[in-house]
Amino acid sequence: MLIQQSCFLLEEVEHRDETTWGYYLLEAESQGLNPDYTIADAGSGIRAGQKAAWGEKPCHGDVWHIFDQGEALCRNLAKKAQGAITKRKKLEHSMELAKLKGKGNKLSAKLTQAHKNEAILQKLASDIRILLFWLRNDILSLAGAEWSERMELMNFMIEREGRRGNPAMTNRVVEELRLREEEAHKGIKGLRVA
Repeated sequence: MLIQQSCFLLEEVEHRDETTWGYYLLEAESQGLNPDYTIADAGSGIRAGQKAAWGEKPCHGDVWHIFDQGEALCRNLAKKAQGAITKRKKLEHSMELAKLKGKGNKLSAKLTQAHKNEAILQKLASDIRILLFWLRNDILSLAGAEWSERMELMNFMIEREGRRGNPAMTNRVVEELRLREEEAHKGIKGLRVA
């Protein structure tokens, strides 16, 4: 069995609409490109152009963009969590100094809130990192189980999370992301809708 991979339209063009993509796909076809299917991002231009040029030839979605977004989100959340740790440590230091002056109770509420914020951000960063790892290695991996088995795994993971008794867990990963996006970080929406 011969497997051939090609990458096309690796140049900057003024437009990325149906007409432009259709033109370049037909040009590539005239040079011998005739794939059984293609893989592309969710851009409407490439998909419309492929449909115009090649009819119903399948176009599968890529996963690079989801992983790139997810990695950026994980880095951002890790920085926020580290920032919360630093803030809490500074408040603890200030609290120690205030205690020496007999005024330690002035920072108690701020320190309590800093502990809560640190815990929330660390959990959020960990949850998103785990979800991304799971998507990359178990659900969207190129090699691995058949799609039906991957869906079984996803359903198992969702049920397992639901059994933990965490009321924030719902029966869908998308809802889990939506919950976290509303609570903490705008970048989660981008990952959820990708």
